[in-house]
Amino acid sequence: DSKGRRIFTEQMTDNFQPMVNFGDWVLGAAAGSTTASERYPAKLPLRKWIPELAAELDTAETPLSRYGACVGGLTREGVFMYAGAGDNTTHTHLDPAENFMLVAHGSKRLQLFPPGEFTKLYPWPNPKYHSSAVPPFTLPSDSPPEFPAYADARPVEVEVEQGDMLYLPAFWYHCVQGGKGFNAILSWWTSIHPSKRDTGSGEFQPDRPEYEISDLDHLQSEAAP
Repeated sequence: DSKGRRIFTEQMTDNFQPMVNFGDWVLGAAAGSTTASERYPAKLPLRKWIPELAAELDTAETPLSRYGACVGGLTREGVFMYAGAGDNTTHTHLDPAENFMLVAHGSKRLQLFPPGEFTKLYPWPNPKYHSSAVPPFTLPSDSPPEFPAYADARPVEVEVEQGDMLYLPAFWYHCVQGGKGFNAILSWWTSIHPSKRDTGSGEFQPDRPEYEISDLDHLQSEAAP
């Protein structure tokens, strides 16, 4: 974008980026390869792509084993990995799922908006309204003239580092930027706890004890401007 950031709106697993050997990509990212920074291996289901790590997590103490009573069921695909080679940035969007995000390497910066900020974020596209038209990490004080209501937004900005875990509630708008150099997070996406369920109708069905991450794909695949 105009600030020189690489903003990714699609993941390699969606076939919008050329696929590469993950091991080769990690070595390149760790070495600061420019080619590696042009790829964003995101939304990688570990059971499919790194089954050895998935097997270890099945028996390890994890955010889900410690805090799982606060949420619903884990996605059928299990744990996901998002990796980046430095300054990889996402657009501002929401996910209709709870998320325990653990930083495995490097750091991540997030700008967060509770659902009540919805009208200030210029959400689109109709009828899902899952993405914000405002560029990621824009400060309200720098609100572009075409988005005047954003000047009244009250984002929360956090930075998490290796070993930190962040609980990202369902339906919170957020954008994410990777730190300098190789960075990676693990995400445990779950359905919503029964005490938080909404009786309204919609694409997401919280009464299901488990759901597939494909339930969210229609949201993310439409998110690119």
